[in-house]
Amino acid sequence: MWSRFLPLARQSIRVAQNTATEGGETEVRNVHLLLGLVSSDEMHSVRMLREAKVEVEHLCERLSELPAPTVLESDGDKITLSSDAKLSIDETFQVAIRSGSQFICTGCLLCGVVQSSSPELTALLAELGITRTQFYSVEPLRRERWFRRPRG
Repeated sequence: MWSRFLPLARQSIRVAQNTATEGGETEVRNVHLLLGLVSSDEMHSVRMLREAKVEVEHLCERLSELPAPTVLESDGDKITLSSDAKLSIDETFQVAIRSGSQFICTGCLLCGVVQSSSPELTALLAELGITRTQFYSVEPLRRERWFRRPRG
């Protein structure tokens, strides 16, 4: 599954895992995925957010203010995807299909996370000007250099 993720998308997942671990959490949540998606200015997700007039630094501040869930038990060092993060990954594949690509970029992952966020995270994103409707379109993905439709 992860082989379809382009290098920066895989990097954003690693950052999300590290962020969750550093916070003492046992699951990667959508909040962590979003923090991973804005961890480098090279990422398409950052460009998409800036095109939407979102202040990435302010987004990071607001995401870090969200409370962490109570951890009932831990599987030691194992870190897994939360149910909302799994839904986001599933939606990410749907975004790639809609865009006509076989690969997952950080833009696809951003769209997937925005589409599958919990009500709490959706409300926070809406306050910052990030809506599901706004990130449903795949046209910004098609403008990227890596995106090439097969001819014929």
